[in-house]
Amino acid sequence: MEGIAAIKKENMAFPNKTGTGWMQRWIRLFIGLFILWLLMAYVAPWGRQTVMFKPMMDLIEERGIKATSYYYTDIEEFAEAEVQITHSLRYPPTGPAGSN
Repeated sequence: MEGIAAIKKENMAFPNKTGTGWMQRWIRLFIGLFILWLLMAYVAPWGRQTVMFKPMMDLIEERGIKATSYYYTDIEEFAEAEVQITHSLRYPPTGPAGSN
């Protein structure tokens, strides 16, 4: 009996809506996508003008930082790695003196 009660409790967490048709599921999907589009097209650009984000966004544009890379500009290890990579590209190793 205890096993049956546990199974019933599991099914209650994610009830199977057999009455929900495929059309209603598609409509819910498109409503969700529309809400995401509204957030990206209108809410996010409006949020850029807020007092909290404006200085940060101006700095990103001024320095030409890719917005997806902004996180890595504040971590010391990445700054050191950038210097090493820049030097490696600017002054590539040439190998032993007699190999050319």
